[in-house]
Amino acid sequence: MKLQCDVLVVGGGVAGVPAAVASARAGADTILVEKRAFPGGAGVVGLHRTLCGLYPLGGAGGTASNESLVNGGLVREICDRLAILSPARRPIRLGKVDVLPYLPDQLRIVYAELIQAEKRLRVLFGTEIQGARFEGGRIQSVTAGSDEIHAGRVVDCSGDGVIIGCHPSLHEATPAAGRQLAGLVLQFAGMAGTDEMLPIRVPYAIRQGVESGALPSWLRFTTFFPGEGRDEGDCKLSVPSGTTEEEAGQAATRLHDYLREELPAFRAARIVNRSPEVLEREGLRLKGQYTLTEADILESRRFPDAVARSAWPLELWDPARGPTYRYPESGTACEIPLRCLKAAEASNLFCAGRCISATHEALAATRVMGTCMALGEAAGREAGRM
Repeated sequence: MKLQCDVLVVGGGVAGVPAAVASARAGADTILVEKRAFPGGAGVVGLHRTLCGLYPLGGAGGTASNESLVNGGLVREICDRLAILSPARRPIRLGKVDVLPYLPDQLRIVYAELIQAEKRLRVLFGTEIQGARFEGGRIQSVTAGSDEIHAGRVVDCSGDGVIIGCHPSLHEATPAAGRQLAGLVLQFAGMAGTDEMLPIRVPYAIRQGVESGALPSWLRFTTFFPGEGRDEGDCKLSVPSGTTEEEAGQAATRLHDYLREELPAFRAARIVNRSPEVLEREGLRLKGQYTLTEADILESRRFPDAVARSAWPLELWDPARGPTYRYPESGTACEIPLRCLKAAEASNLFCAGRCISATHEALAATRVMGTCMALGEAAGREAGRM
């Protein structure tokens, strides 16, 4: 079937829903295509517990609130709606940053409510992108499932860059071996209680397992966080980019068996949930009209066409060294210009989320969910107004 719309948003995840809602609110007839049966993307299936990049760096010291958000608009609206669903959840301090605890299912509910409220927005859930036709400096059409969609403007919020990947002039990428480690979360239940020392004991035991050869070397970057109940906890695995689902499943089983043998808290523990897929931190990046750089982040630069603010350190998950953190000046945020969201070679193509035009290093700061929400809104608003 041939479909027509003013704006097509690809990907109904963390950035995609704000993009589609902003486009519809700007008066554009909008279609949102999402491969899953529900909205929220990695914010739901990733089993994350905190929203990052919402608050000033080094600012509130655990007393942050929705009044101190570095980005307003839909970011504030989403946080306000989450607060209604969980009034007791407040920002907390982790190291040098404030983050907002949340429940993935509640983010899915909030995103569904935002979608349902927009009469100009049509959603195609459970629909995979098959390809895009790029001719004459424009995205001419996008094939989604059995539909051919013709849109005046296209916003790629897929995370995987399924639209910008249709032609080499639209994207660039770090070589696979140098990309940031991908993520996978295992949720445990039936533990013999969790305490404040387990986040230290678990990584230490895993490092011993790596040194002895009992575990793959890349599992040495695994972290542990207590769950909602005393018998629950999460292991966050960082795996090489490109790891298959089968490989990830084998590693999860191996890690589970090892922890049951080495730590009393895990003797009766069982895996009750896991990320349904390996979630990449880095992939294709837009070749935009401006490329955000490491220096832009660290020097908290300002731009005349700024549309969002990045408030997160350069959190780089290096395949060899694991996580490293570099912070800009305390309490400041880097502005992100609209040019980072606009393709240099396609006049009707925008990008938001973790595929914006940024260097490998700068992406380490801009890819977090709070920033991606703001980027999605900015891209959708601009596309809807054209």
